[in-house]
Amino acid sequence: MAANIWANPSPDYSLLKFHQQSWNTQEGLPQNNVLAVLQSKSGYIWIGTELGLVRFDGSRFYVFDKSNTPELESNVIHTLMEDHAGNLWIGTIGGGVTRMRNREFQTFSIQQGLSSASVNAMREDDAGDIWMGTDGGGLDRFHDGQIQSFTTAQGLPDNQVVALAKERDGAIWVGTHNGLSRFSGGSFRNY
Repeated sequence: MAANIWANPSPDYSLLKFHQQSWNTQEGLPQNNVLAVLQSKSGYIWIGTELGLVRFDGSRFYVFDKSNTPELESNVIHTLMEDHAGNLWIGTIGGGVTRMRNREFQTFSIQQGLSSASVNAMREDDAGDIWMGTDGGGLDRFHDGQIQSFTTAQGLPDNQVVALAKERDGAIWVGTHNGLSRFSGGSFRNY
């Protein structure tokens, strides 16, 4: 049985025992700028680049972009999230958010109520709602097919949302360009 080096790290443990492999356009990535990485429950590695969404199965890259997946309204994939049901949520810059469910893509943009076409961060809450931090439109919540927006008018410190986290008690932490906020019980507490 191999020793767990993380449980009791030793300065004598050689880094040469680790294996590293790099992939870039020569191996099949559409572009070398990787903005997001996610391993799905099915085992695939999903990669967000500036030239599309990539699925890696361990040996091959499959690219989804505007040319072969018309539901993707932007090739700039900025954030990825998998929900409790195994749906892949794809946040883009300029093309809203796309959900892949059962290999079918559906995009939600400003026409469907999204407050901004650019999505910086996503998180699922305990109720299964999807929270989306947007670039200038504040915080959006996807609930039962409807999108509700929260902005500075509701107490958010800034409409540029760059990070989201969920606390164990269900509260949503919101990182903005003007500080940190905690959303719980229907209101924001800013720090």
